[in-house]
Amino acid sequence: MEHVDVDYQLPKPIAQLLVAMVEVAERNEVLTVSCAKDPSDKKGAWDFRIKDPAKGESAVVKRLGGDPIGSLELLGVVQRLSQRDMFLYPAAFTRARYERKRRFGKWLTRTCNRGRDVALVVVSTLTVLLTILRIIEIVR
Repeated sequence: MEHVDVDYQLPKPIAQLLVAMVEVAERNEVLTVSCAKDPSDKKGAWDFRIKDPAKGESAVVKRLGGDPIGSLELLGVVQRLSQRDMFLYPAAFTRARYERKRRFGKWLTRTCNRGRDVALVVVSTLTVLLTILRIIEIVR
């Protein structure tokens, strides 16, 4: 599985765009998607249409400000091939899988990724418990 830094929390609109792009790519079994940017009804924002040949319509993510594609490029999950075409790296699919999870699933994923931190907590807890048991034994 591709390593993705899940400690960096994506803003919700950018995560929605990534998930929509990945869903279209998975449905069409491709690694590139066509994503058009249209002016939104909100000033300074854009609506993104992801062309979905399998459904015959476009998936739309509304009212994104700034440059969300640029943000996804900086994270290393997509690459702009042209004005509209985006290549999705394997990390995009991994990150989208993570973003689809609920709060507990995300926490569990982050915890498992920090295996050494979990091991440290377990060892520390066991050490404290054994120390308490030893003190109780000495007091008797």
